[in-house]
Amino acid sequence: MRILLFFIILTFVFFAQTSDLKVAIEEYNGGKYSEAVVVFEKYIASGSKEKDIYLAAAECYVQVKDYASATVVLEKCRKIFPADYNVSFILAQLYAQIANYSTAVDILTGLARSYPDSASVKRYLSDVYLSAGVARFGVKDTVNAEKNFRNALLYNAMNYQARVNLLVILLSVKRYADALPFARDGYGFFRNDTTIALINFEVLVGLEKFADALPVMEQLASAKPGNLQYQLNLAMIYRFNNLPDKALAVYGSARKNFPGEKDVYLAEVGFHQLFANDEKIISLYREYLGFHPDDSAIKIKLAKKFEKTGKFPEARDIYKTLPRESGDPSIDLLIAENFTAQGDTLAAISQIETIISGGSATPFVWLRLFELNRGIGDSQMAKTALINGLGSFPSSPELNLELAKIFYNEAKPDSALLKLDLIKEFSRDFPEISYYFALIFSDQGAKERAILNYTRAIRHALRESDRLQTLLSGSLNNESLMNPDSLNSISAISGKFKLYRGLVRKSFDGLISLCTQPEFGEVIDELITDMPGAALLYLEKGKYLTRAGKTGEAEVELEKALILAPSTVEVQEAMGEFYELKGDFAKALDAFKRANGLDGSIPKFYRKIIDLSVKTGELNSLCDYWLQLYKTSGDRQILKEFLIEALQKADRRAEALQIINEK
Repeated sequence: MRILLFFIILTFVFFAQTSDLKVAIEEYNGGKYSEAVVVFEKYIASGSKEKDIYLAAAECYVQVKDYASATVVLEKCRKIFPADYNVSFILAQLYAQIANYSTAVDILTGLARSYPDSASVKRYLSDVYLSAGVARFGVKDTVNAEKNFRNALLYNAMNYQARVNLLVILLSVKRYADALPFARDGYGFFRNDTTIALINFEVLVGLEKFADALPVMEQLASAKPGNLQYQLNLAMIYRFNNLPDKALAVYGSARKNFPGEKDVYLAEVGFHQLFANDEKIISLYREYLGFHPDDSAIKIKLAKKFEKTGKFPEARDIYKTLPRESGDPSIDLLIAENFTAQGDTLAAISQIETIISGGSATPFVWLRLFELNRGIGDSQMAKTALINGLGSFPSSPELNLELAKIFYNEAKPDSALLKLDLIKEFSRDFPEISYYFALIFSDQGAKERAILNYTRAIRHALRESDRLQTLLSGSLNNESLMNPDSLNSISAISGKFKLYRGLVRKSFDGLISLCTQPEFGEVIDELITDMPGAALLYLEKGKYLTRAGKTGEAEVELEKALILAPSTVEVQEAMGEFYELKGDFAKALDAFKRANGLDGSIPKFYRKIIDLSVKTGELNSLCDYWLQLYKTSGDRQILKEFLIEALQKADRRAEALQIINEK
């Protein structure tokens, strides 16, 4: 933001004007500033105490954009007239003009103290803080930019740009609570401003103040009915306020006013997805395709919805209409997966074989043929698929790894090693490679090589787990949760994540079987040095120290794991087992309750909770809690089983019988 200078046009009246000063005044009035300033500077150098001469010299410098010289002149003037309001105010403007904001602020805050009723000083001080904030923001110093924007609003609450800039910074890091008072006040000051209204809406939604956000978006949508995004936001906020009929009305109106607009249909599909209203979703997809019959992405979504509702032939018919590219097997793979979902594995295998015979096979196609044959128990055909696939793709890490596993299970370690050697460069991306190396070396008695590869498997699996967890977290948003394709992707990532976490546990089991306690301690310390943020490593170290009888040290390591990953089932389970072993049943109970809250499908946790509740005298409280949970839970079967047991142990047999007899 550029700060403008406000100089008063001066008329010079001196009691004793010399001829050269008269000429300088004429030159000044005629716009010859460079010539005039020479004379003014001569008088200043001679010690003149005439304020107008200093101001005139400064004005000349400003007119030729020599702000530094103007500043020097006015600093001299301020020494002579330290209490002069105009001199200080103009000097502050000059410092702001040359981006010396701190000095400008110092001068203006001094004026604000001396002239507390001066609105001009406060407004200008606010503008200087705004400019200082913009400058700091420009070099990505958001901390000091925020401070300057806040100060700008202290001196002028109506400084629109300072308010918007401050809110942008706060929202960029989702500091909704900090942003709320500034957004709320701004909405009050600038009621008809769209930017402020949208920011206020975002803040309120971020704080889940949906009732407060509703009138804001209603106002925006009413003012601009032709703005599609406002209409979609309005429908969304109706949903969040549990007003589904109003949301549906907005969607219907939007489909009418914005015919064929994809965002409208996807938003309404998302709404119906919440209620699993598959038939309505199918109807919406069909209506949209009436406008855009060649939209392949929507066709696939419709086909997936047909599959979900058991209409597999209809889905295949859609797949067959999709455009094909030469050598791309993706359409045929969709049809094959359709047959698989229908339960017709033989048809799926036939479809895959069609891809292969057509010359469009990829390593994934061969791998899928292997998996399908293995799924129906035809191990020979599964193995043949891998061998044939490697004939076309001899360097494929996926195919070589699966064949190596088969050879290992057939007790052919040399053949397995040959396959693993071909792909060992891919160990970082496929941790199972190192794991199977370790298994083979362990069987052959090559202890050091086995330990080395178990360690590599752990390191690679943990890194891949972290990467997949990041992908999984990024996928868990409202849009993807409404999208069947995204859900399939999430499921695949989750499956790999579980595979790698299981691989870590199995690798540690292998290390424990091979290492002495001191050797295991060295291995785990080396891993922690390499990966200090991996909670599972501290977890395993805590277990190792527990086995060694060093419970004090073990607790320290387990607490580190808990700090790093408090919402991890393995960590809470390990804490529960440790505290139970230590005899601290209250802490053990709390840990197992947390583990159960993270994963309610593991019977062991229910059993531990019941046993520990008995030991701590908390059984009746547990029964009360589980009864309430049972009444509100959707998936109740496993809870029902253990609730009945807990009630019987608490001698609350009538309640247990009532649940047993429930239909």
